[in-house]
Parts: sequence; structure tokens; C-alpha cells
Amino acid sequence: MSRRERVLQSAISLFASQGYDATTTYEIATAANVTEPVIYYYFKNKDGLFTHILAETFIEYFSRLAALEPDPPEQFTKIENLIDLHFAFVEDYPEQVYIVQHR
Repeated sequence: MSRRERVLQSAISLFASQGYDATTTYEIATAANVTEPVIYYYFKNKDGLFTHILAETFIEYFSRLAALEPDPPEQFTKIENLIDLHFAFVEDYPEQVYIVQHR
């Protein structure tokens, strides 16, 4: 895993468990086993890191929405597909969903 990926994964985990305000860049760097300047190299600051996580989460969610069958034969199928997509996304990205819901 690259340093950038370690920073992202550490930030996601810490933001989900401690909240954005309670998480410091020092804690993120320590958890990712990098120095703080590495965070600033990839992301302008903690806000930039957080914004990146939110943006990537929404991009993934909306790309999955776009991939759904646009006009299934039955309307209930469309609703079922949306519900299935949502629960699958929550299962695949539990920490990101928590961050989005509790920010």
C-alpha cells in the first residue's frame, strides 16, 4: 500500500472513530506510519484530506447509481435495486458512510 493510501485509510478510520474535529494530522500521520509533511504533500491540509475522502465516497456512490439498469421492467425492481445498492455500499464502505452521516 502506498503512503498516500495509508494516509487515506488512517484518516478514514480515525475520522470515523473519533470525529473530524477530534482527529489531528499528527494522529493520522502516526497511524499511517508517515510524517506530517507527507499529509501536506498529498493534501493541502486536514480539510483537504477530509474533502477528498467525501468526494471519493460520493463519486463511488453515484457511479454505482449510474450503473443501475435505468428502466427495469417493473417499478418495484427499480426500488429494490436502489435499496440493494445502498446496503451493498454501506457494507463496502462502512466508515465512509459513518463519516458522511455524522459530519
